[in-house]
Order: sequence, then structure tokens, then C-alpha cells
Amino acid sequence: MLLHSCKSRHAKQASMIPETIVVHDTTIVNSSEKEQIFRVVVSFISRGEGTDQNARPMLDSYVTLFQEKYGLLAINQQLPWGREGEVDNCFLLNDFSPMQQITFIQGLNDLFKENDLVHIDENQRKPIVK
Repeated sequence: MLLHSCKSRHAKQASMIPETIVVHDTTIVNSSEKEQIFRVVVSFISRGEGTDQNARPMLDSYVTLFQEKYGLLAINQQLPWGREGEVDNCFLLNDFSPMQQITFIQGLNDLFKENDLVHIDENQRKPIVK
């Protein structure tokens, strides 16, 4: 969904950040020196015609709005893996409380719930890029 007014788009995306949500235990552990378990991974996939070009700006806007609202830095590691722009955006969320982690992830799920070219997975093992 794209809106032409920056103000309207910003307000719509801000409303997608949940206020409250049920908290679950989200303990993360390193499995090895070559891999890391990321709290959430947002994957931009392709089905032969490239990735959704609107999805990346939507993710960036959501992360910025969440950071502004909660004063937290949600840094992601990008892992390209395909020939058509496929990439995994891997978030550790170590500085987030369990409630903030769940809220962040729920907002991502809500933002991309109707986009079959964006997959969101929790607690995924991925290689560490140095």
C-alpha cells in the first residue's frame, strides 16, 4: 500500500506499531562462532520476477518509526542470497526487552501480512558476516 503524501504514509505506518502485546520467552544463544541466532529475519524473496521493490522502503520506514517511538536501535545485517535481489534482513534485537521484541515482530507481521514476497521468521540461525 502506497500513499502519495509523506505525512499520511508516516501516520499510517506509525499506527501499525502495536501498543501492547503478549510477551513470550525469547532467550537467544550463540550456537557457534560462524553462526548466530537472529531474533527475527525479514526475507525479500523472488518468484522469477525479482523482489518487491516497495518492500525495502516499507521496512526501512517501519524500523525508523519504531526506533523513534521506543528510542531503540534496530540494526539489521543484510545477507544477500539470490540472483534477483533476494536478501535476508537479520535483526538481533538484543537491546530490546522481550515485550519490545514481540511488539517489533508483530508490527512487521502486520506490515507485510498480505505480501507473499516477504517472509518473516523468528529465531533463525544465519552466518555471521564480518
